[in-house]
Amino acid sequence: YSAEFSAPSSAAVDGSVFALYCYPNAAVLQIDYIAIYDITDAVAIDANTSAVMQLQQTVTQQGKDIAANASATTAVSASLKAAMADVDNKIQGNLVLNAGFERDFDNWTAPASATIMQAQNPHSGSKIVKYGSAASTTLLLSNT
Repeated sequence: YSAEFSAPSSAAVDGSVFALYCYPNAAVLQIDYIAIYDITDAVAIDANTSAVMQLQQTVTQQGKDIAANASATTAVSASLKAAMADVDNKIQGNLVLNAGFERDFDNWTAPASATIMQAQNPHSGSKIVKYGSAASTTLLLSNT
């Protein structure tokens, strides 16, 4: 199987398109759960954390603490608190609505070859999508 994700073309647009498709067309794919997480600021947060750690190592020299500017220390502390708050707020959970198909195809556009079935041994929930073979490319699209 293959997955395709395309981000919006404008920063002002809040949404995206997520599509799954089977190749070759004669294949059957059963989908239990789909998850997408927003980790947009993870790299910047890691960089801020690294900078704070380097600053702490620089301030301590040969076992003696160097007196630092109080406002600079406060600014670094506030920056670290903001970075940690960003981590807590950015990675909250799955951004795909009805990702386990518990409400059938609500929030999804499904091809005729896709059906909902009761799962025997699911990752989560009680339903899965059976994505049947088709003569041409078919897409299962999230409408979120």
